[in-house]
Amino acid sequence: MPRRSALKGRPLFSAYSRKPQPPKKSILRMAGGFLYRNFKRLCMMIGIIFLASMFTGGMLVSLIAGDDEATGMPDKMVVYLSLEGSYSDYSISSPYSLSKKPNFRHVIDAVDHAQTDDRVKGLLIVENGGALSLAQRQEFRDAVKRFRASGKPTWFYAESMDDGLGSYYIASAVDEIWMQPIGTLSVPGLRAEIPYARGLLDK
Repeated sequence: MPRRSALKGRPLFSAYSRKPQPPKKSILRMAGGFLYRNFKRLCMMIGIIFLASMFTGGMLVSLIAGDDEATGMPDKMVVYLSLEGSYSDYSISSPYSLSKKPNFRHVIDAVDHAQTDDRVKGLLIVENGGALSLAQRQEFRDAVKRFRASGKPTWFYAESMDDGLGSYYIASAVDEIWMQPIGTLSVPGLRAEIPYARGLLDK
């Protein structure tokens, strides 16, 4: 059987060889590809910014929370406890919170731990506008009495005690009360107010 030539039907010489042209893309496909590429780049940029912010926030929280290196405590010290503002009964800790104010449970635990710590030689309570509830004042006063029962001295300082019996009630549990010479002491007694709306309801 005669062999067929591989060049049969093909010109040996041609003026030029035309390359096959790719099919033209539609405008919708081109627009879709452009949007997809830019959307992917945008997602990558958001991810990089999110990771960088997480890393920076973690570093700041670690520095603020004191995770770097704890300083040594002296062998003899007096616990300085300043009552400022109100204290929540409990709080949920968050790594993104920059507030370092303790809750009321932390205050009570600090007094109880100082009672058994041999390095603590005394407790100084300073009234700086603390807005404790009556139940909190009772619990805090009991903690101060437990601390005083351990034989360690306690002091209470305030510029004035003219906001009712709250400050004086806590101060009555310590050994010594210190106050500014120009400060005022007001002991008005207990007061309770109950709103009555019977006349309004009758109308």
